[in-house]
Amino acid sequence: MMLIDLSHPFSPEMPVFPGDPKPKFEKVADFERHGFEDHQILFGNHNGTHIDAPCHIIKGGKRLSDFPLETFTGKGLLIDARERKSLDADLLKNVALTPGMIVLFWTAHDINFPDITYYREFPVATDALGEALIKAKVKIVGFDTPSPDLGPFEFHKTMLSHDILI
Repeated sequence: MMLIDLSHPFSPEMPVFPGDPKPKFEKVADFERHGFEDHQILFGNHNGTHIDAPCHIIKGGKRLSDFPLETFTGKGLLIDARERKSLDADLLKNVALTPGMIVLFWTAHDINFPDITYYREFPVATDALGEALIKAKVKIVGFDTPSPDLGPFEFHKTMLSHDILI
């Protein structure tokens, strides 16, 4: 099995979604006084690469810890969505999706990270794409954008209400 790391470096200088707190790193123990080094890290749960759980947008929804570990691994498929402002169901035409698949959408918007422009004018997913992914019974969808949608976050609500993680 091949694993591909999609994470970004995490630091106090990284850009964050507008309105979210910047990460803070504080040394709470050092070798001279404690015999070891330790840090406290404070950050919003939407800093950097992350997975949205149902509880993010559905009151009483599941937390990531409620999902079995195998939810987070599996057969993946990368959909080329470069140069698209809208991610619609037509992207899945002639694509063989199988239940339990992890589907990632490559918009190339990630080239804007870590610049703050990453959080402006990014491609968004349509309701039709969400319905097609639900019908295919995928388990995770991923994007190289800060969010798959804009408020009122209907794509989030649709996916997460079907336990499809983002």
